[in-house]
Amino acid sequence: MTRLQRDLTQKLTLAGLLVGTLLGCPRSSCIGRGARVTTRTGDKPIEDMQVGDELIAVDASTGQQTAAVVCEVRRATRETIVLRGPSFELVCTPDHPLWDPLATTWASAGDWALGLRRSLLVAREGNLHQVQVEQRVLDAGVVEVFDLVLAHPFHAFLANGVVVHNKSFTSGCTDDEGTFIGIATGRTCACPSESGLRLGELTCPAGQGIVKAQCECTPPVCRTVDGNFVSATSEGLTCPCEGWQPSTPWYTGNATCLPLDGGLVGTCECPPRPPECRTPDGRTLTFAVDDGGFVFVTRPTGDAGAVPTEFPRCACAQPELSGRYSCGAPRPTAPTIATCACPVDCFTDAGLAVQRDRPCSCSTDGGLVSSTWACEELPDAGKLAVCRCER
Repeated sequence: MTRLQRDLTQKLTLAGLLVGTLLGCPRSSCIGRGARVTTRTGDKPIEDMQVGDELIAVDASTGQQTAAVVCEVRRATRETIVLRGPSFELVCTPDHPLWDPLATTWASAGDWALGLRRSLLVAREGNLHQVQVEQRVLDAGVVEVFDLVLAHPFHAFLANGVVVHNKSFTSGCTDDEGTFIGIATGRTCACPSESGLRLGELTCPAGQGIVKAQCECTPPVCRTVDGNFVSATSEGLTCPCEGWQPSTPWYTGNATCLPLDGGLVGTCECPPRPPECRTPDGRTLTFAVDDGGFVFVTRPTGDAGAVPTEFPRCACAQPELSGRYSCGAPRPTAPTIATCACPVDCFTDAGLAVQRDRPCSCSTDGGLVSSTWACEELPDAGKLAVCRCER
C-alpha cells in the first residue's frame, strides 16, 4: 500500500468514526484516561475527578478563568485520536469540541486530525496561548474516556493544558451576579410591594441550559431561617436552637413569623446558648440545667436523660492524691479550661499530703497490711494523717 493510499484509508476511517458517532455511537465526547485536569489545587488525573471537585473553567472567547464545580462524571469506552504540539499531547474522541483560536469557534477534534485546522488554545503558566498542532494520530485505539459536566456557564476546562469543551448538556440557573445556583428550589428573592420589601421564590426553567433565574413573587409564606418554604402560617413552626445537642430537650425552639419581614422567621424562642468547658487534653465537659441555671457535668452518653453528677477524675501531681476536674465560671465567648482539683485533708508527720479514705499500708508483725488514711486532731500538731491500721 502506498503512502497516499494509507493516508486516504486513515482519513476514510476517521470520517467513518465521525459519521458513526453522529448516527448512533455514544453521545458523550470525551478525554482519554491519564489526561491531567487543571484544578484549584493543581493538576489531577481526569479518572480521579469526582462530583464536588473544583476545577478551572475557561471562557475560550475571552480567556477568563474561574473555579467551577464538577456536578457529574461520565465514563465510556470510545475510539480516540491523538494531537501533539510542542508542550502538549491530547488523547480524545474525534468528535470532542476543541477551540480554534484562529477561527474563534468550537470544532470537532477530527478537524485537527485531518489537518483542516492548525492551532489549539493551550495554557502556559496560567495564560492562554495559540499553539500549533505538529503531530496527529488518526487511530489511537479504543480506550476508556471521561467527560466532566460543570455547574457553570463556562463549559470548558483544561486537559493537559488544552482548552476542551465538555459538550455534556446540563440545566441550571445563575443568580444576578452570574454565580451558578443549580435549579434554585426554595431560594428566596426580593419582590417590591406596597407594604415594602417582601420575598418571592427563585424559579429556574428546566431544559434550557444555563440561564438566569427568575423571581416569582408569590404571596408571603412562613419560612425557616435558612429560607426554605414551610407553610402559609407560623402555627407549629419550630427552629433549631444554636449550641444545643439534638439529643437534649432544649434543641428545638418555637419560631414566630413576623409579617413585616415578608414571612421570614423573625424570632426563635430558645434558652441561652450553653456554656462549654474543656479539659487540657481537649475532652469536652458540658452541663445540666436545674433551677439554679447551668451546672457543669460530664457529657451524657447513651440515654439522653442520664446526666452524671460528677466530673471525671484526673491525675494529681502527687500520685497519692485523687483529683476531679473542676470548671470555673462560664465564659460567653470561649470555652472554660477545666483544672484538676486535688484537695488535701491532712499531712503525715513526714509532711506528706493525704486525703481521707485513700489507700495506705502499714507494717505489722504479720507483714504489710492495707488500710486507708484518716485524719486525727492532735493538741499540739493539729490534724495528723494516720494509716488506720496503726491505731
